[in-house]
Amino acid sequence: MRILLLVVYYLPSTMSSAKLIHDLATEFHRLGHDPVVVAPDESISDDTEITRDNGIAVLRVRTGKIKTASRVLRGFNEAILSTLIWEKGKRFFKDNPCDLIVYYSPTIFFGSLVQRLKKLYRCPSYLILRDIFPQWAVDAGVLKKGLAYRYFKLKEFQNYRAADIIGVQSPANLNYFKENGLDRQYQTELLYNWATLKEDNIQPGNYRERMGLQGKVVFFYGGNLGVAQDMDNIIRLAKNIENVQNVHFLLVGDGSEKSRLASDIVSNKITNVTIHDAVGQQEYLSMLS
Repeated sequence: MRILLLVVYYLPSTMSSAKLIHDLATEFHRLGHDPVVVAPDESISDDTEITRDNGIAVLRVRTGKIKTASRVLRGFNEAILSTLIWEKGKRFFKDNPCDLIVYYSPTIFFGSLVQRLKKLYRCPSYLILRDIFPQWAVDAGVLKKGLAYRYFKLKEFQNYRAADIIGVQSPANLNYFKENGLDRQYQTELLYNWATLKEDNIQPGNYRERMGLQGKVVFFYGGNLGVAQDMDNIIRLAKNIENVQNVHFLLVGDGSEKSRLASDIVSNKITNVTIHDAVGQQEYLSMLS
């Protein structure tokens, strides 16, 4: 069975979704399926780039900046993802019919593309829902229930309608669908995050020596440094226990709040927090080993 996996970030990106989809594609291949990953990519020079690695075909489609863009530009570039990927990848899609479409959210803007592909292939689709947007943005106080919110809700529901089954990541997400009456409109199930059970060639890292953290208790965070993660909570905690000499907080990752957090750490003279750039999976596991 050929399975199309649609995601915003794919390797060599250090975003968690890139690793999750790669692990999923690898497992599909191990089980005898033919995985095809489709992802936008701002770094390629041609409209499309097709590669194959260890049995996984990858179609990269040139789009505007997403991860490194401002919120407004990112929103615009994500909003046109479905159109760009369809127009630039149309020939590939027609030449490589698939039996199942698996797409990952965030983003909420894949709905129209998935609907096109389902019509083309006459196949089912599965939405891996890791982010209930725009509701989390309202809850976090970064979005008000105005015109933009209504537009995002429209796209959110379009994303849901394109799926035959929606896999959410927690019981609380299932409750969200039930409490809002969405469970009567969409078929949902619980799908926890996954990981490979074995990683090869993982050597213990030396980040403690490099960063002068020998002998300290390190509270380690790895992941997105965005609004939804409320990293200010960790900064406040670190500030409140500055007098505890053998404790240090290490935050590894990238995100929209990274530069502001770094600036706050400096301006408030907080010495027990370090922000480290995002790293690949091998180095990440090495740091934890």
